[in-house]
Amino acid sequence: MPGDRLADWPSRDQEEAHAFVAGLNVLVVLSMTVTDKARDIAVLMSMGARREQIRRIFLWQGTVIGATGTLCGLCVGYAFAWIAGAFHLIPLDPQVYAVPYVPFHPSVWDGIWITVAAMGISIGATMLPARAAARLLPVEILRYE
Repeated sequence: MPGDRLADWPSRDQEEAHAFVAGLNVLVVLSMTVTDKARDIAVLMSMGARREQIRRIFLWQGTVIGATGTLCGLCVGYAFAWIAGAFHLIPLDPQVYAVPYVPFHPSVWDGIWITVAAMGISIGATMLPARAAARLLPVEILRYE
């Protein structure tokens, strides 16, 4: 029904905004890590580490950050949905609405698409700092140490 899609519109925008902010957080954290660890990266590269290896380190770090956040978010979200549905935590005015409380029906498919979207955003936000880390020049960084 068209009315249902309109009712979901603000919540979908909020979900997209939260995902965007989470992606920016991953980007900022990894960019700061590259900046803070520039000397360590330079030492690794001067000892023979290849650019692909440095890039892979930061890709793994971003993936772990994204997976941890996604798992925690899914656990908290499903727990809240189960508790709110079981104990009718959000009451509605029965004179206005046909149901006395907000029904929660968490779906496995919701968890799957949220996981795919969150991990895609996380990995996408990881690419830029990983590329920057791999492009560091050890000579420039270690010159003034």
